[in-house]
Amino acid sequence: MTKNMVKIYLKYFLLILGFLWCFQKALAQAPNISYSPSTNAYQVGVAITALVPTNTGGAINSATSSTSVSGPSGMAVNPVNSDVYVTEYGGPTVTYYTSTLTYVNTLGTGYSNPDGIAFDASGNAYVADPSANKIFKVTPGNVTSPLITGLNKPYGIGIDGSGNLYVANTSSNQILKYSSAGALLLTITSNVSTPVDVRVDGSGNIYSLNQGTNNVTKYNSAGTYQSIFASGFNGPWAIAVDASNNVYVGDSGNNLIDIYNSSGTLQSTKSVTDPEGLAVDAG
Repeated sequence: MTKNMVKIYLKYFLLILGFLWCFQKALAQAPNISYSPSTNAYQVGVAITALVPTNTGGAINSATSSTSVSGPSGMAVNPVNSDVYVTEYGGPTVTYYTSTLTYVNTLGTGYSNPDGIAFDASGNAYVADPSANKIFKVTPGNVTSPLITGLNKPYGIGIDGSGNLYVANTSSNQILKYSSAGALLLTITSNVSTPVDVRVDGSGNIYSLNQGTNNVTKYNSAGTYQSIFASGFNGPWAIAVDASNNVYVGDSGNNLIDIYNSSGTLQSTKSVTDPEGLAVDAG
């Protein structure tokens, strides 16, 4: 499935964006709602007393955005202020929202078709542009400049705790590691097949989301192949890792988000239409 083909079916951005805001709550305690009084006897001619809901379980979280976007693809949360950023592949632009998903503004300029996006601890944004074959850096002051050039359809980008960048160089079947200054540090090709996204966990392990083989391959911090972490997807486009090293995969062709623990055991699935962008915040 090509990127342009997938974009045709992006009609449910509000569902995806709302789901991603409360994504970190996916495994939390569910709400337990009861009403008082729990039973009522109703009599003709007597006004009915309104039921009063009480929640003794987990919190009820809900957020959506009504702002129109064009071809939403990558997503990321800025660790500085928890704002949510969405790349618009068909925009082409990057829009961002408050943590309650109120539209704020656009980020950066000069993109051709922005896709993957990641943030460092200082709030600098890094945007992968597969049409321009570049990685753009956007400062907190909204100054845009090309950081890495000469790539071959880079769709996905990740970042580690030291600020090193990891690029899914899709058409060259590579995962590339760069310093924050844009110097190439590492090239991974073993068992990489049409990688469309990449993430790094808190231990430095690298996860390549391979659309060519519909799986996730895992590498240690030195880039040595470890294993097939998860498989059996259908045109996956997105991957995310939380602070506990749980891994989330947007399995677009199956309309699912699959959630794995750090050992690669499937914990649960969430039904979402065409999940091409995933993000988790620090909550």
